[in-house]
Amino acid sequence: MLLRFNCGPGCSIINMERPITNMANYIVLYLLASSILQCGVTQAQDDHLSDDICFSEYSCNVGQDSNYFEAERDVLGLHHIGYDTAEVTIQNSLPNTMENSINVSLQSTECYQCKLLHIATVDARMNTTIKVDTAWPTEWLISSTSISTAHNCNNTVHFGENGRYTISIAFIDAQRSVANCTFTTPGRPQNANLPIYIAISVYVGIAVIYIILLQLKRSGLFTKLLSCLSVDRLVDSDLGTPTLNATEITINNSKAKKKTRLRSLDTFRGIAICIMIFVNYGGGKYWFFLHSRWNGITVADLAFPWFVFIMGTSIKLSQVSLYSRGVKRRKIFLKILTRTLILFGLGLILDAGNDLSLYRVPGVLQRLAASYFVGATLQLLSLKPPNEERLRNKFYRLFADIFDYWYEWVLIILSMVAYCCVSYLVAADGCPKGYLGPGGDNLKDSSLSSCTGGVAGAIDRWLFTKNHIYQRPTCIILYNTSVPYDPEGALGTITSIFLTFLGIQASKIISTYHSPTSRLSRFLIWGVITGGLAAILCGVSKNDGWIPINKNLWSPSYVLASAGMAFILLAFCYFVIDVMNWWSGVPFFYAGMNSILIYIGHEILVTFAFPFSWKAIHDTHAEHLAMNLIGVSLWIVISMWLYYIEFFLKI
Repeated sequence: MLLRFNCGPGCSIINMERPITNMANYIVLYLLASSILQCGVTQAQDDHLSDDICFSEYSCNVGQDSNYFEAERDVLGLHHIGYDTAEVTIQNSLPNTMENSINVSLQSTECYQCKLLHIATVDARMNTTIKVDTAWPTEWLISSTSISTAHNCNNTVHFGENGRYTISIAFIDAQRSVANCTFTTPGRPQNANLPIYIAISVYVGIAVIYIILLQLKRSGLFTKLLSCLSVDRLVDSDLGTPTLNATEITINNSKAKKKTRLRSLDTFRGIAICIMIFVNYGGGKYWFFLHSRWNGITVADLAFPWFVFIMGTSIKLSQVSLYSRGVKRRKIFLKILTRTLILFGLGLILDAGNDLSLYRVPGVLQRLAASYFVGATLQLLSLKPPNEERLRNKFYRLFADIFDYWYEWVLIILSMVAYCCVSYLVAADGCPKGYLGPGGDNLKDSSLSSCTGGVAGAIDRWLFTKNHIYQRPTCIILYNTSVPYDPEGALGTITSIFLTFLGIQASKIISTYHSPTSRLSRFLIWGVITGGLAAILCGVSKNDGWIPINKNLWSPSYVLASAGMAFILLAFCYFVIDVMNWWSGVPFFYAGMNSILIYIGHEILVTFAFPFSWKAIHDTHAEHLAMNLIGVSLWIVISMWLYYIEFFLKI
């Protein structure tokens, strides 16, 4: 049995085959075997997963029964009380009569256009204590039939984590008809972000130590130290002085000559995959390290589109490399088709369960496969050597990366027009035309409760049926939705193909222009253009723009915003790594060289607590952040080891 070791297009280690003999090779076999075992994980295990052992917004499978809203969660059931919660005591200081009982209602401001939910009724001269969410502000309403006017009883308050608050209501007039609500803070909240600051300090310290040791090695201090200790003389006297033969010198020189790979691309890919793993492990349970509940964008929402973007960048560079070596288009297409089928098949395996009636068809790798196939095929059809004669024209040279591929732009723009027409001009499942909200029973408009995802959700439920798409979208708890919705559905594939095309555009810049200044300026210009278009579409607003930024829908504004940040990040990496040589890309470079392997590995082996994790004891941000960062760091260490033994998994 042979495996192909390949680090990608333009790499100095290509087309190298080895029999499965060393430890690294068994990793692949272990992952494949584990994926089979994962299919046999019982549904009973899935039904009892909760936040303390759930590593991904998309893999979490908390039960829907009454046990989910138990005492250990905040009053809205959003998360465990160990983090992002505050204790609020509501005191009813009204006279002790039946009509002076008060009703307490609240709702998170993150729940857009949602009604307030009745939480508690507090009798006169009584009090009650509840746990409230602190990730987002909370809208409160305290009311009573005996109160004609109430001051400060309908407020929006952003509570602090682990803070203790008191809300007291009392009459302030002699007629006992006007009441006032008073907020006090007997227990000061804690800084929820302190663990992040500590983690940053630790990693900065590690980076400083690494830089110091690297400089000492380059200065020859280690060699001088060994010389002082006479270690070299001892080795020479016992074993003789080692020498390089001609063959070894030739190999080393050949490797040096082949080192033309842009490390910034692998570093970018490594950054994306590390964020993706960190998010899937739980992101320290911080809301900004988890996926948006519906509209908006978080750090977690950037990982997947950045990976799609850099995949697109690699497509053209790979095809140019193959084409320059005389590989026929038909053979290149067969490679495209093979990789597509493998990616799609791996996605089906990763999303597998033992219940075929709920087998999920769409998924992350399936979305990657579809985007890759369309983007790579389109690029293959237009693959050609650069027109050197036309490049001599100054005006043409300015826009050569666009003029040479104008028909691709026509096709992509038409596909986006079709996407917008379907999304905003088609009504489905009895929902209003153009509605693309989360639906759910918590909305003020009850007619929208079954309209989760609008026409995008309706297409998936028709194409794959309700049972074969993702059952627990990120909006399920906050909006109390009952309709399944898949964030990797069919309609959103069109916009992910568009993002792949924007990644291909970055590679066109690299292959067309060889000056660092030309490349950097174009990266930055494209970043400003795509980011500016995203700002216009969303109206620089979370919910009120023409097309809000939405990861669940992969809305055009979301794709453009992600692409804008991707172009800027790519420009930064290219400048500091490949132009100025200020940074080697370590440690993200190593993860980028084996991105598919460590992605599949972390998805499969999380069931077996590999490489390292534990069931949360204190259930705090600090504990979850430490566990999740250790997990990501260990995968980086594994990728470094795979790099140094020259093991690269290529699909």
